[in-house]
Amino acid sequence: MNAINLITIFALIIAVMLKLQANYISGLRWVIMIIMACPESLSLDFGNALPSFSIQRIMIGIATFFWLMKQEIRVPPLREIPFLKPQIFIGITFLLATFLAPDILVSAKRYGYFMIESLLLFMVIQTSIKDEPDAEQIIWGVGLGVAIAAAFGYVEKYAGFRIVSLFPSSRGDYFAFGPASYSTAKDIISVYKHRILFGTACSVGCIVFLMAAVGAVNKTPRRKSLVLFMFCAGALYLSFSRGPWTALAAAIMFMLPLMWRRAIRVLASIMLVAFLVLITHPGMVITFSQLGKETADPTNIKGSSFRWRFAVMNRAVSEIENAGLGRQIFGFGGGSHVLAAHVGTVTSNGKVLPMESWDCEFAINLYEMGIAGFIGLAALYGSIFRRVGGEIYRTHGDCPWPLTAAFGLIIVMFISKISVSLYTEQLVCVETVGIAVASRLLQPFKRPELSELEEEFAT
Repeated sequence: MNAINLITIFALIIAVMLKLQANYISGLRWVIMIIMACPESLSLDFGNALPSFSIQRIMIGIATFFWLMKQEIRVPPLREIPFLKPQIFIGITFLLATFLAPDILVSAKRYGYFMIESLLLFMVIQTSIKDEPDAEQIIWGVGLGVAIAAAFGYVEKYAGFRIVSLFPSSRGDYFAFGPASYSTAKDIISVYKHRILFGTACSVGCIVFLMAAVGAVNKTPRRKSLVLFMFCAGALYLSFSRGPWTALAAAIMFMLPLMWRRAIRVLASIMLVAFLVLITHPGMVITFSQLGKETADPTNIKGSSFRWRFAVMNRAVSEIENAGLGRQIFGFGGGSHVLAAHVGTVTSNGKVLPMESWDCEFAINLYEMGIAGFIGLAALYGSIFRRVGGEIYRTHGDCPWPLTAAFGLIIVMFISKISVSLYTEQLVCVETVGIAVASRLLQPFKRPELSELEEEFAT
């Protein structure tokens, strides 16, 4: 635990507490910004046997404290909160899987992280939003946090300074990789552990700002959102990762038919700017073309890594099929996938490539939570796509823009899970925030209670 970590964490805690005290929702926006814009290595470590308190978990803890102190926050019956039931089901199956884990200590810690970063954060955000402006602040917190991380990415690219180097971590457990794991020297990672994770975050920022631009009523906020969209899109390119590019493109293509009338002008502006950028930077066209060809070629590492995701999923299915009944149903427990190493993959020309990571979050979910947990995930995403997508389609996009932004965020994260392992707290938390905002906006907002005098005048 170094002095820079302690001083920075202490300063952020004081700033956030003061902000939450002055304006609770604005303070929550700060909490989310810090979660997205700070590296996990900014943490308080107490050895491998104890959980690590990253800045993300510290911020959630502070937000929870103020949430509990807010007497005006009323938690509705749990059965009335959209998307909560499947999450509780997942939590129960995850707990049962912990007792079947090969390393119970690791799985218990991972279960604790799930409870903090998923269920607890969901409840805090979902029940704190009392109207649409509150939801806008929360979603803006996501976007601005990503924009700050994108700025760090630009500094890393053009000034050669990597922000994570300021906050070395002494953690050695399975879920808090040390400085050596922060990708390679040539990759642009900003405050994330890998360029793909950084790119995924930038994709989230892009879809949030795009939906903000589409939903803006006035020109000034629309232009501001478009500028921030371009800013995050540039950082997304610097991540040099096909998965996040694909996730953003797929999310936009999925959202377009739902809100074509409102989105056409904004998309026309973006396409014009993108065309001008490509004309003035022909090297980008060459880069995209080359990556496309390499992805289609199974004899090289790019093409093989694309197919590696399917091999990982096949491995998870095979392990579950051959496990005992208990592990078939509940899986091997949280964190157990790191104990099941891969031996690499063979290309079409017989070359063995040292691919050993579980680059598919859904494969990890199946392996660690079993069939029951995987059914819970399917129920969660199925409910989100049916209810939120249905609401946007029904209104032709004429609904609160934070709802479309949250839905776009969830789509980006859903697609990203096919090609990456989300071994970073920032992205786990941001998906939780998106689900919480979507959940709250599906519920009607209650009118503020009127005093007897106001009711008399109202009648």
